[in-house]
Amino acid sequence: MTWWKGSQKIQTGNEVISDNGNLTLSTLSFVPTAEDHGKKFTCTAKNPSLPSSLIEDTRTITVHYIPELRLALGASIQHTAIKEGSDVYFDCNIRANPWVHDVSWRFEDNLLFSNLSAGIIVSNQSLVLQRVKKEHRGRYQCVATNSEGEGRSEEVQLDVQFAPVCKNGAVQVFGVAKQETLNITCELEADPTDVQFHWALNNTVESMEVKKFISEGTSSTVFYTPRNMLGYGALLCWGSNNIGRQKDPCVYRVVPV
Repeated sequence: MTWWKGSQKIQTGNEVISDNGNLTLSTLSFVPTAEDHGKKFTCTAKNPSLPSSLIEDTRTITVHYIPELRLALGASIQHTAIKEGSDVYFDCNIRANPWVHDVSWRFEDNLLFSNLSAGIIVSNQSLVLQRVKKEHRGRYQCVATNSEGEGRSEEVQLDVQFAPVCKNGAVQVFGVAKQETLNITCELEADPTDVQFHWALNNTVESMEVKKFISEGTSSTVFYTPRNMLGYGALLCWGSNNIGRQKDPCVYRVVPV
């Protein structure tokens, strides 16, 4: 006696032969997986002494299992080159039996809901993010439930490239006497982090470029010395990268002491 799964021959079952030798019982024991759902299992038997004695019986099995999920970015999206302002969509591919009765989405392990004003559209097995920003960066996951339990996809990290912005948005004030040198560090957030920095001073009369500074990555330090009263005002720092130029500069007010 031989057992088959589809066209694949599998292990021999445990056989029990009756005392008179006229009856043989073969039992196949196994733990089914999701891949076994819908498969045909066949038991065949033949008597080597009798030509054309082959007989068989087939059963198709049904396997219930918790949802198996795979989360992927849309096929047309390049995972490593998503820029701010782009539209991004995720597909949640589900395999389950019985079918799922609930699908949800998570961002940084928090439930995610549709928010049209924020450009977030949740639609069962799809998630659309319109005009993505740096705030959309993070880990995404889809979750589905059926009568067997809850299944979760692997988390997918979404990275968004964006033009530089101030790491600390508040206006900072620095007091310094004339002829004294002030060191001010400007820290930005940007992706990519290869940033070109610019500094300028706005006073009550004019705007002047400041050239004495050093930069590394997303950080720049200016060495500034007010020579007279026109040397006081607002020091402005901004950066640019391959994505674009910073819209709003970081502001550092320099006042006399």
